[in-house]
Amino acid sequence: MRRVAVILAVSLVCLDARADDEQRMAEDLFNQGLAAMAASPPDYPRACRLFEGSYKIDPSKQGTLLNLAGCHEQIGKVATAWGEYRKVEGMAASANRADRVKLAREHWQALEPRLSYLKIVILPSVWLPSITVVVDGVMVPSAVIDADAGPKASRVVSLAVDPGTHQIVARASGKRDFVTKVLVDDAKQTVSVQILALVDAPVAARPPSANPGAGGGKEGIAFDQAERVASARAQRTAGLVVGGVGVATLLGGGVFGVLAVGQASKAAECSNPEGCTGARYQDAASAHTRANTFANVANVLVPVGLVFGGVGAALFLTAKGAGKEEGKQGRTRVAPLLGQGAFGLSAGGVF
Repeated sequence: MRRVAVILAVSLVCLDARADDEQRMAEDLFNQGLAAMAASPPDYPRACRLFEGSYKIDPSKQGTLLNLAGCHEQIGKVATAWGEYRKVEGMAASANRADRVKLAREHWQALEPRLSYLKIVILPSVWLPSITVVVDGVMVPSAVIDADAGPKASRVVSLAVDPGTHQIVARASGKRDFVTKVLVDDAKQTVSVQILALVDAPVAARPPSANPGAGGGKEGIAFDQAERVASARAQRTAGLVVGGVGVATLLGGGVFGVLAVGQASKAAECSNPEGCTGARYQDAASAHTRANTFANVANVLVPVGLVFGGVGAALFLTAKGAGKEEGKQGRTRVAPLLGQGAFGLSAGGVF
């Protein structure tokens, strides 16, 4: 129990140290962002990158997101800034910061008339239940696409976007992707994109030689046998590795067992307290402690080694296919072995 408590305490200290490091990094990036904005002339692109890095480390900071929104507003990313101001408003409301709620609301309301929109239209003849729409690498939620759409109604999605080039991808199961790009070159602009009918994707046919067992041909049978042999050899290799770890662990347990016996014998030489004092008594006490430690280690290593050895033997002996490839019969037998004061696995076979 004491060891568990120590491990937990060390883990918590490590987590706290990591959290402190991340907090310092977030604060450092935030301060660098402020300095970039305060420079003459202001370096808004660099400030935006620094604020964004700080916010990714600690997304709970309203002040970081507020400055990031202001920075994006300065470089013309109106839609991004508008969304960030709205998010700050929600965070501030949850934290009962009425001043920031008012500030964020004033900013996004001022930006709203300047927003540009991307209007995506999906006609009923194009609509498929599995269709998804991705804009600039971000998937549009299906609930937004399906909102208030009847069976014969067009799906219309309006998204606030920053000026610039935007990529729209529509995809569905068994269909080729529909991909197009549009340019939104100014604020207060609405650009419409109509998703065209998705064409069927070609079905890739595998050649007969790459289809194991197809038509009972010799190529398919050979391919299947080769796969089984490769799988069996990989299993045997894994068995050798695991078994080797087991043997090494058993040897380690044996070494510690021998050391424990030796230290116990040394401690027993001073078993009479009346005739064993001073330095001899201290040596005997130290030997007794070491004997207990070595015995505990051996008690752990020996069972672990037995388990690894048994698993390795089972993996090696039950591998099917490799023996046949080499002209050998894979007859194997694995059974539990129980005896007085001992346990393990009994394994045998021809390999």
